[in-house]
Amino acid sequence: MSDLTGKKYLITGGTGGLGSATVAHLLAQGADCHVTWVFESELEGFSHQDRVQLHKVDCTNEQSVGELYQSLD
Repeated sequence: MSDLTGKKYLITGGTGGLGSATVAHLLAQGADCHVTWVFESELEGFSHQDRVQLHKVDCTNEQSVGELYQSLD
């Protein structure tokens, strides 16, 4: 397993099944994860809320995505 301590990852769709598994894998390796979400209902089954940075972002909106990337600098 790689050591990803100090590395940042942005996972869009990270609150879904596959995305949540990806987040769990990255967290287990020490990564800092940033996860996007749109609807409150997405967070209900997401078990990693206390270990990631959550960003409410509509990834179909260019301005919203641009603002997200600026906030990550």
